Amino acid sequence: MSAKIEDPPLSQSHFAKFEDFTPNADAPFEHEFTRLASSQDWIPGSQRFTRERTIAMREEIAVHYFPGSQTVDLSEEEKLQGYRALCHCHTETSVNKEVRNK
Repeated sequence: MSAKIEDPPLSQSHFAKFEDFTPNADAPFEHEFTRLASSQDWIPGSQRFTRERTIAMREEIAVHYFPGSQTVDLSEEEKLQGYRALCHCHTETSVNKEVRNK
């Protein structure tokens, strides 16, 4: 039996931290980051762009797969659950692509 991980509230998203930027919870990460970078005048390939993208990825993964990790240290069991959920999500995506390509 697999545990369903619910999306966190939009207010916890990294993208919600920026004024004058309205996140779209249904958009993929790359699309949202591209919109955010454009709104903040971050030049693709620049050091600032790369640094901000790394921060955004780290925070989005933490919010989605390791809830509570921003405020407390996670137990080994909680970390394991997060990694399992992350792997499960990747496996489902890969399987769905294979099925569509047949």
